[in-house]
Amino acid sequence: MKLNSVMDREFRSRMRTWRSAATITAYLAVLGLITLAFLWLNTRGRYVISYRLGMELYMVMAVVQFGLIAFVTPALTSGAITGEKERQTLDLLLVTKLSARSIVLGKLVASLSYLLLLVFSSLPLFSLVFLLGGVAPSEILLTFGIYIFTAVYLGSIGLFYSAVSRRTQVATVLTYLTVLFLGIGTYMIGGFARAIYRYQVAYNVQFQTLPFVFHFNPLTPLLLTLKNGWGKRVLWEIGQVSQGNFTPTLDWEVLGVTLGVQLAIIIVLLWVATKAITPVGRGKLGLPVFKRTLRGGRSGGIQEGA
Repeated sequence: MKLNSVMDREFRSRMRTWRSAATITAYLAVLGLITLAFLWLNTRGRYVISYRLGMELYMVMAVVQFGLIAFVTPALTSGAITGEKERQTLDLLLVTKLSARSIVLGKLVASLSYLLLLVFSSLPLFSLVFLLGGVAPSEILLTFGIYIFTAVYLGSIGLFYSAVSRRTQVATVLTYLTVLFLGIGTYMIGGFARAIYRYQVAYNVQFQTLPFVFHFNPLTPLLLTLKNGWGKRVLWEIGQVSQGNFTPTLDWEVLGVTLGVQLAIIIVLLWVATKAITPVGRGKLGLPVFKRTLRGGRSGGIQEGA
């Protein structure tokens, strides 16, 4: 199978350095130490271990791994294109037969492939859950599917800022701030808005659905799929949804809306990133913000007529 040349180069250059092995080691060490600490705190002095411990361990590991993904993904993607601009090699890529879309998708896939290597290397740790019981293999697979989708979602944010920024530091800071806002700010906005509405308009109002802003949060899909609706109950509490319609089962309709909203954001961000690096003379780029980004050699673009 013929790989995109951008992906091929990224794969080779990334895995040749000692940092790749060190990152995998550190990633698994953090997840493993937290897992062992949880088991030690919850099994000391016990002679009988309930399957409930397996469910709790699964939830802890799922949330911790999500946090690691949210921390690592911006670092992997925010410098994907700005790095080429700083090395002044983006011009060389753009004059090849590769389209701007191929470059963007190649950078995204190459960055996320390494992240997925980190995620799937943690599967042996998740196998501890099966020893304790309480969680089905299908639930683990669903969780890892959510991880993959979340990685693409956060990765597209990093790639967007990398395409429209000139410096890696700027793109990285903007990416982390955006991820922080989506992860915490959306829940705060949704919760406070409903609290203010109850206080000023109708105290006894019963909300039946989650605040729409919750669907932008990358943590929402994971919370919706956690065992026995524990994460779903957290969402219901933050969003002040009526407990009368709460059920611990997975609400596929809410999950579908959330994934649909985030998928739309992914498509828009990747489209904008593609337009941002498209040479003016090659495409039909006409937005002033992108023209300013493309102006000058250091911005990594090609001037019309170059």
